[in-house]
Amino acid sequence: MGNKAKEIIIPEKGVLRIIFLYVGQGDSTLLVVPSEEEHKFVLVDSNQDDSLGGINIVKLFKDLFKDEDRKLDVYINTHPHKDHLTGIKDLYNEVGIKQLWHSGHKPGGEHKEVYKDLEYIMKELGEQNVFRLRGSREENKLDEEKIKLGDIDYNVLAPADYVSEEIEDEKPEERYKRIHEQCGVTRFKYGKKEKQILITGDADYNAWTEHITEYHKDRLESYVLSAAHHGSNSFFWKGDPEDEEPYLEHFDRINPMHIILSAQKSKDS
Repeated sequence: MGNKAKEIIIPEKGVLRIIFLYVGQGDSTLLVVPSEEEHKFVLVDSNQDDSLGGINIVKLFKDLFKDEDRKLDVYINTHPHKDHLTGIKDLYNEVGIKQLWHSGHKPGGEHKEVYKDLEYIMKELGEQNVFRLRGSREENKLDEEKIKLGDIDYNVLAPADYVSEEIEDEKPEERYKRIHEQCGVTRFKYGKKEKQILITGDADYNAWTEHITEYHKDRLESYVLSAAHHGSNSFFWKGDPEDEEPYLEHFDRINPMHIILSAQKSKDS
């Protein structure tokens, strides 16, 4: 009997496949990355929302890796909010994770509990397998070394070191307000006729206007855009959209052919 998960998810040799998983109110993106003769598996964010019929990610990977001794190669967390991180501990314990990339944000309030799961995995993996996302004009900058992600290239656009350092020094209530400003934004690119996929997490108006658009203006253009904050208007407006004009410079520079909105319905987001 064939393995349906493998049939659907794993492409032919040399092909990069991006799968935007439906996880209810939340984000989760699976990259099946060509790497020499096989593929690596990279998951950006996770959620487990049974109330809205979200897919069970742990079961998905168990099916995908059935009869194989392998783990998820990289887990990337754009920021530690529940709808981008729920299920990570089960994923680590039941499937396994080789590397963890994260934004460096330390949340408060209702997100403290799920952040403990992230801290648990950091401790289990050890410093040699945990990397903080660092927005830079240097190619592929994670900590002080370059890390190749299979056969594809990528740019980490945010958060910049100075943003992380500034937010880390603030009081918990101020950090809580600025988590989307300290959100991981990464552009993956591949192909003889290169195409790009921009994963934006929940990066908000302040992140784009103050830290990303001008600094990275020549590396924003992307064939596919995963819309920030599930398609929320916080991508375009600082406050009340009825009182101001939308900010569009970043959107014009991204110039996407396809846009992914992860929210099922606006009332659920």
